[in-house]
Formats: sequence, structure tokens, C-alpha cells
Amino acid sequence: MTCSKLRGNISITDENYLIGKRNEGVKHYVDRHELALLEKDEFSQILINAGFETIFQKDGLLKDRGIFINVKKQ
Repeated sequence: MTCSKLRGNISITDENYLIGKRNEGVKHYVDRHELALLEKDEFSQILINAGFETIFQKDGLLKDRGIFINVKKQ
């Protein structure tokens, strides 16, 4: 089961798992994912500031879903 919430521009998703083993019972695990929700230009600037040459292609792996292609500057 997954529960999500938003804190500012951070999406927080807790993925909950119940794992049962014979003679050991059931254990509960949570796998938390925190992802920044950024506009394309914001993300591009972060990559540039980190020393990457960056290109954005409008149609990436999926139609109408862009992808950044980056090369670290030497």
C-alpha cells in the first residue's frame, strides 16, 4: 500500500510492505521516496550549476514526456 503527501515542492511517498515468512511471522517495512517537483527550467539550471551540459528533448522515452540528456563537463 502506498501513501503520498506533499511538503512544499517535495512529493513524499511511503511504500508499505507486509512480508510473511513461515515460522517467522509477518514484518512491516516502509520504503520512503522523496522527490522534488521542479519545472523544466529549474531542473535544467540545477544540472548546469552542477557542471553538466544539458539538452532537453520534448519527446523522450515516451511521447510528450521529455527527457534530459546530460554530459559532465571536463
